[in-house]
Amino acid sequence: AAGATPESTQEFIVEVASGTFVSRAMVFFFDPEGLDDGDRWQAFAAPLLLARSTTGNPFLNLGTLYDSDVFWQFDRAGFPDGIGVPLALLHEVARSREHEYFVTGSISEDDTGKTLEVSIYQVSPLQMTEQARFTGADLYASVDQARTFVQDALMPDTDDATSISQYPVEEALSADEEALKTFIEASNAWLM
Repeated sequence: AAGATPESTQEFIVEVASGTFVSRAMVFFFDPEGLDDGDRWQAFAAPLLLARSTTGNPFLNLGTLYDSDVFWQFDRAGFPDGIGVPLALLHEVARSREHEYFVTGSISEDDTGKTLEVSIYQVSPLQMTEQARFTGADLYASVDQARTFVQDALMPDTDDATSISQYPVEEALSADEEALKTFIEASNAWLM
């Protein structure tokens, strides 16, 4: 740069994960199994919290329908809210976005708390690789368990795994459930 002297120049070294070591997955909306209409927003919030809470992980890239331009395919196929989409269409969308994996799930609630059932599919060849169920006191606790499961399943074996930034799921968007609900409702109004 003009006027730069050796004393005024700083060198920055940035370590970036190689593309061959980054797992890419699309996280689709979860099915709201038995949730009443007032809690249905959580079927959209859970995948978004899951994806956003992994942003500090350089080895994992989780996208959602809020991040992409493919939602119109669901609407055109008769799924205007992106819920209950057949596996074949989910697979096609993940493949068209060049993801290696996709994540589906369901969310339900009972006296023990929120339960997420999470399935991970490999895109090519199409096959379910992992499935698990997590119950937590609330949405955040359940998503936190699911995040650990997804990271363990999709991350490459690396010595750097212990240095990955982890922060509470509540910090991914908002710890205030009403604020999160409002954000999801506004995002859905924009998306749908």
